Amino acid sequence: MGVSYLHEDGLLILECEGSFTLEEARQVVKDGLKSFPGQGSPALLISDPSSPFAPPAEEVPYMAQSLADTLPHIKPQVALYVDSDVKFGIGRMIGIHCEEIGVNLRVFRDLQEAKDWLRQF
Repeated sequence: MGVSYLHEDGLLILECEGSFTLEEARQVVKDGLKSFPGQGSPALLISDPSSPFAPPAEEVPYMAQSLADTLPHIKPQVALYVDSDVKFGIGRMIGIHCEEIGVNLRVFRDLQEAKDWLRQF
């Protein structure tokens, strides 16, 4: 599977490498939440600098809803770290849909900047 997780100072980081499906990513988030060591809800950081994952535009609302479904268990701020223009654009589209359902998703090209943003909440 091309998705794994790690915990880091109040963050649940979803690391995406290689091929994976949205359902695989959802399951890894659930597993990461079950084993989260901290108190309260973690902030979610999706780190996807190198995977070939690029969903078609018609799947974007479903992806946003998938994030909203985790809201009782994560903070409503989600960071997406990417390295390509295409993924940045897809991330922005997901972010627009997220705004409508209570998730504040921001897209970053710098991993540390994404972590810093999440830690302020």
